[in-house]
Amino acid sequence: MTHFSFKEEVLRTFQRTNDYVVWQPRIEHWYNVNRVRDILPPKYARWSLLDIYRHLGASVRYYYGEGSDISSPKTYLVFEYEAGRGVKEIREGEVIHVYFHSPRGELYGKKGLGEWGCSWHYLEHPVKKIEDLDILEDIVTHTHYRFDHEFYQGACAALDDLGAIQFYWERSPFQRLFLQYAGIDNTITLMYEHPERLREYLKKAE
Repeated sequence: MTHFSFKEEVLRTFQRTNDYVVWQPRIEHWYNVNRVRDILPPKYARWSLLDIYRHLGASVRYYYGEGSDISSPKTYLVFEYEAGRGVKEIREGEVIHVYFHSPRGELYGKKGLGEWGCSWHYLEHPVKKIEDLDILEDIVTHTHYRFDHEFYQGACAALDDLGAIQFYWERSPFQRLFLQYAGIDNTITLMYEHPERLREYLKKAE
């Protein structure tokens, strides 16, 4: 029987030459919360996340480094804003203030950290009224993306044979309105009260 590394097995799965699914449990949140609470199993107490994956004989699905910022983790994509535009986060205790700025004005949002500081959720979305779409549109249409080769090479070296580097692209403009920029209530209000302006924004944001 031929033995393949996890990386080879993952690639074979996508090539449809495997007759089984690679075991890739998502234990990151379990690890982070239990580490913060200091209740990891004793033998894992001083182990890194990747050490535990190796001990379990499991493959890693997504890897973004160990110890990345929970609110804005390092990814394989770099966001670059044109002059005068940008997004800035400032943490104060359990709250993260999010500022969107452009020549057309500024938007403000707020995130709250979960009980153990290992997750977060929106407390206040930046888009609150139809006029805010003008500012958001100016930012997203003047944002460029590039692949972070340096981070990718570092992740490949750290992951080694535990898997193949995988990541997911940004959400669609409509999804981002619902989940990030406006929230469910405000997005539905925009759909019913300003459908043409919303369509215009979504078309430009694609």
